Amino acid sequence: MFTLRLLGGPSLAGPSGPLSGRAVQRRQMALLALLGGSRTSTVSRDKAVALLWPESPSKQARSSLSDTLHVLHKALGVDAIRPVGDGLELNPEMVGCDVREFRSALRSGRPEEALTLYQGPFLEGFHFPGAVEFEYWADMERHELRREARRAADELAARTEAAGDLARAAAWVRKALAMEPHDEVAIREIMRLLVSVGDRAAAVEAYEAFARNLRTNLELDPSPETVELARAIREGDAHPCLPTRLRGPEGGTLQSEAGREEPQHDPRERSAPPPDSGRISGEAGGFRLRVLGGFALNGPAGVETPLLTQSRAAAALAVMAVRGDLGCTRHQLSDLLWPEKEEARVRQHLRDTLRTIHDALGPPAVLSVGDILRLDPAVVSTDVQQFAQALGGGRLAEAVAVYRGPLLDGFRLGEAPVFERWVADERVRLSRECQEALKRLAKRAEHEGRWDGAAEWWARAVGLDPYNSRFVMRRMVALARGGDRANAILEGEAHCQRLKSELGIEPYASFLEELQRIYRAEVAPAAFFTPLPMPTVRKLESPPEPDQ
Repeated sequence: MFTLRLLGGPSLAGPSGPLSGRAVQRRQMALLALLGGSRTSTVSRDKAVALLWPESPSKQARSSLSDTLHVLHKALGVDAIRPVGDGLELNPEMVGCDVREFRSALRSGRPEEALTLYQGPFLEGFHFPGAVEFEYWADMERHELRREARRAADELAARTEAAGDLARAAAWVRKALAMEPHDEVAIREIMRLLVSVGDRAAAVEAYEAFARNLRTNLELDPSPETVELARAIREGDAHPCLPTRLRGPEGGTLQSEAGREEPQHDPRERSAPPPDSGRISGEAGGFRLRVLGGFALNGPAGVETPLLTQSRAAAALAVMAVRGDLGCTRHQLSDLLWPEKEEARVRQHLRDTLRTIHDALGPPAVLSVGDILRLDPAVVSTDVQQFAQALGGGRLAEAVAVYRGPLLDGFRLGEAPVFERWVADERVRLSRECQEALKRLAKRAEHEGRWDGAAEWWARAVGLDPYNSRFVMRRMVALARGGDRANAILEGEAHCQRLKSELGIEPYASFLEELQRIYRAEVAPAAFFTPLPMPTVRKLESPPEPDQ
């Protein structure tokens, strides 16, 4: 059994200890990190090639991937990384991975075990020059994993504080502060908890260490709220039972700084099952098709159906999934998949493709309504339709939880330019719909004064559109108003640098003005957070009844 560590400095160890040689060189470790850190069980070869060899011609990149796999197979065994259709999968029976164990512990409700596994940021200190897309992917995973670990620490702190174990609650908040060392909300929580157990000296020491760190690293002073709390503790004015303001696992009812209960989140905003759970909530069919964030087809027992070997069949399923109840005509499907073929050959190709789908899923999977083809939701449930239904029903948090990434991310179909253009257009549409849902969730949280929640929603929006200065600015303000002024400044400065280095442009004036206001610890006016009205969702026309 081999052990792959990705949380903290990456390492690979076998039964006799850490491995050395070609297996742990940068290219091989990057591929292992991609397989172990992915939120799906498999990673398509196209996605691996696009992330690790972005500048190489397709044929050369595929050859480089084969060479990398050969090195890893030689070191770990041929079954350590196994093919699944056109994808690759890390065999959990041969290679254990801390990221997967961390996520599994969180899904199973074991946050303490998850935090034991979280030994540091994802791929800490690991860089891969010349692979900008891989670096961007790693940054996104690093942020998401740190957010999940922080949420687990907040959950444990809230749980132990509610049970009266304030010293242990303070230890969990210290764990949270170690993940985000400039978070003033966390330092104020630690100070209050220490005062509550009668250790004023430790509370003052914690504040002074935090203030030194803030001045040394960011040349900032703590916010007036933090300074005032430190003064009150020094002078003995702080009440020893002053309640904390812990965030809680899902933003539930906790005590505010004034000692009153904060309202619980709207139930519609509660998180859906984690994106990597492989489950589509509310599913009716025996097969589960995922096209958001890649392509995966799982059977009734959760076993992946290897349809990726037939890429045209996978593409046809994706088209029907996106079209939903409206379906698509045979002519539309043929034009997307075989635009340059003769009509007779196209009809034969379509029959062969449908036969492949029938063999894999059964004849009832595709309903024929005259010339229209559509998936039977009683047989195949799809994430893209759950996304659409959640949006249509106003369940915005469920919709953004289902949206795991771009449509057919990493999926390529050779010699089908019309299909690739269709995918690109649908990616833009779906991403915009998800961004709109995230914007409305964030504005709702702002309107209710839930700044931590607003900052999280804006972070998701920035992940979809990292050059959107409006999204970054709203996240900065939410962080600052939630007490995390230092990270607000760091993210604002990083955004300015990204725009200059990658696009050669300067941030617009209002962004820079807002950043300066946060530097000066000024609170943005409430009018900045006026929520937009929720949109009216247009109902789709009723689909035709299938032929009997």
